[in-house]
Formats: sequence, structure tokens, C-alpha cells
Amino acid sequence: MKVSTDSRLLTAFAAQFSYNNVLDIGCGIGTISLLLAKYRSSSFVTAIDMDFEAVEVTRFNIEYNGLENLVVLHVDARDYYSDTKFDLIVSNPPYFIGQMTSNNMGRMKFRHSTADFPDTVAALCWRQLSVTGVVCFVIFPGTEPAWTYSMAKKGFVLIKYFDIKNRESLPSSCALVAYSLTSHNFKSGQIIMTDEDGIPLDAFTHWMMGF
Repeated sequence: MKVSTDSRLLTAFAAQFSYNNVLDIGCGIGTISLLLAKYRSSSFVTAIDMDFEAVEVTRFNIEYNGLENLVVLHVDARDYYSDTKFDLIVSNPPYFIGQMTSNNMGRMKFRHSTADFPDTVAALCWRQLSVTGVVCFVIFPGTEPAWTYSMAKKGFVLIKYFDIKNRESLPSSCALVAYSLTSHNFKSGQIIMTDEDGIPLDAFTHWMMGF
């Protein structure tokens, strides 16, 4: 299974936090869920997606990898409720049209509605996150204010922000953000993946170790 860079980035970022129960919102083919479940075999990961085909691919990947600590559910984020409180919630929302490949137009319209999707995710995180838990997203550059606004309406505060660049001379490719319901010291930074010749930088390689 080919693993996209943004999925690896989010997984490495999220794995820095302690977790036992994980919720992956809009899991797609399950890349992030699979990586987190493998990285910490004592954890249990729940993946959800409204796209039936994506869920079926994730189920295949779970079986293929022999993972017993990961389950995927075919459900809309607006309708998901669980008695479980998660200490880590992750999502890699396809926030711009060029990233979408699904033929499901309803899913595309929902997930790209700037007025709806961040609010829906924020509400789900508020329902399902434990008091001391953390929410981690990888998002498109420039969308952090919209996400932070939606999350703040539910009582979340931005605790980490990392700007990601493929090279120093290029514009930002994405951003990693983390939110919490409790106070933390805010931390921000920039991660540059390669030098101008495309060779991975040592700091980036070390940061991504294991993913």
C-alpha cells in the first residue's frame, strides 16, 4: 500500500502524544489508522468514513495486515456516536478539490463545505474526546483560521502548529495542527523535508523515523 507524505506526517505528529483509544475521522483507505495501530499495538483504533468503497478497502487492508486492534465503520461523521471517549482523534480532511478522487458527489460536497465540515468535525471531537485528549489534523495551508474558529466554538485551543515545506524555497505544502480542551504551552515551528536537490534533510528523516 502506497503511503502519502501527508498521511505519514500526520501519523508521526500524532504518535508524539500518548494514546490508547484512537478515532480516525474520514479514514479513506485507512492509511493513518493502520500506521497508528501498528505503531502502538496495545492501542485500539476506530476508523470511520461515509464512503462505502473506502471502508471496504480499509477492511481489506486490516485483514491483509492481520491487525486485531483496528476496526472500520461505514458512517457519516455527523451521525457517529460512541460510549468510548478517545484520547487521540486524527483526520486528514481533503480540504481542496484537487485532492479529491471520490466519485461520490455528496461526499465531495459535504467534505468541501467550509461552512459545514469543520463545524461537524469540531462537534464530533467535542462529543468523543476525553478531557485530557488531543485532536490532530493535517490541513491545507491557509485553512488553519477556519479550523481554529470551528474548534474554539467547542472549547478547543490550538496547542501546536507546524508549517510544512517540501523545500525552503517553495511555498508551504500543508500544516500540522493539534487542539486540546485543556491548557498547554503553545508550540509552533517549521518542518522542511528536503534540500534544494530533493535530498531528505536529517532533521526531517529523524522526525519521521518509524513512519
